[in-house]
Amino acid sequence: MNEPAGTDSGSSARTSARLKLAGRIILITGTLSAGAVYWLASRAQADADNPMLAGYAKVQDRQMDIMYGKMGSAFQDLITDWERPGALAVIVLALAIILALVCFRLAQPPLPPDDHPPKTTL
Repeated sequence: MNEPAGTDSGSSARTSARLKLAGRIILITGTLSAGAVYWLASRAQADADNPMLAGYAKVQDRQMDIMYGKMGSAFQDLITDWERPGALAVIVLALAIILALVCFRLAQPPLPPDDHPPKTTL
């Protein structure tokens, strides 16, 4: 029932080390994935540049304006901008950095509680 005092800190140290390792792995994998996404998407985009599609894009833009108005057209432009290879790579990298930072933050030991109760004023 009673655990030795050292086991809790050892367990905490192991958990902290695992979270730091997970953060490093996420960061490295995210960086490599962002590079792969950029490389693959830029190759696919170069293959998709077809002059025959220019007329189709005009018709599609006009239909978007009619059906959804300017807000729909602006949203469609935003989605199109996100589909660029550089933007996709930045999104992947940003998500990896955020997840790694969460792991690093969770790996830090909690702050010790204050010995003094909070003061209340009337």
